[in-house]
Parts: sequence; structure tokens; C-alpha cells
Amino acid sequence: MLFKNPNPINIEPKKVFVKSYVLQENDELIWGNLQEIELNWGSIANISSTVTSITFDYVIDWGEDCDDIALNNYGLIEYGFFYHSQPNPSESSHIGKITEFLADDFLLACLGGNSQFLRTFTVQNLQPRTTYYFRYYTKINGQIRYGQTFSATTQ
Repeated sequence: MLFKNPNPINIEPKKVFVKSYVLQENDELIWGNLQEIELNWGSIANISSTVTSITFDYVIDWGEDCDDIALNNYGLIEYGFFYHSQPNPSESSHIGKITEFLADDFLLACLGGNSQFLRTFTVQNLQPRTTYYFRYYTKINGQIRYGQTFSATTQ
């Protein structure tokens, strides 16, 4: 069964402000700068690496809007990660790309009452002892929007 809506709802990343800190051994807090961050409908968890691969979980959580988003945007939202050994990978500057579409598995999770959906990604054939930068993106109606970048290093 295919659900498509010719007018998908526009899902905009939410912007929040965060301030990082370090707790020292003497319980003193050292505060970092205030940063604006776009939340990308999910979070990264369980990052691990081998000599030539990096594995991480991407957890999507659309909460109470899950059913509407899944039904109205089925197959229309491409999301994933560009990656590179240089910071800020993008569509025009990457060595690899992970691509997914909002599809059956997410739709079934939402309709089953689970607004959280976990996808595990493994990138292989990487260089040892190299830091790779992963940058989240969504592509809706041909327009790419970039989100957070995180890094991981092979062993």
C-alpha cells in the first residue's frame, strides 16, 4: 500500500541554543561559547569504529507528529549523511554518501505507535587512524538542507 500526498507538510529543522561545558576534577565548570544548532529530527548514538569502518545509530523521533509526517511524506523525503576526511562534507565535496528515504519501515513503526525509529549505518573501506566527518542532510523537493556534523576516527 502506497501513501502519497501531493502537498507534503514542510518539515523544518528546529533551531536551539546550547552552551557546552567541561566538569573538571575539582567540580569546577568551564563554560564554552553559546552555539546555535539545528535539530535534525534525530540524534546520533553508539558510535564505534574498527581499523577500516565506522558504525553509528541514527535515531529519528517525530513524537506525536509521527503518523502525519510518515503518511504525508512517504517516499518524498531523502535523508542521510555525506562523509569526508575534511570538515563540512556536502553534496559537492564528499568521498561517500549514505542515502535513505522515508519508507515502509518508518511508516510501519509510526502506525504501530512507535515514534522512535533507529537506523544503524556502517561505512566500510575507510583508511586506518583517520578522522571522518559526517554531515546530516535532508532532500525535500530537490532542495538539500544540511544539519549537524559529527566526527569519528578509525582505529
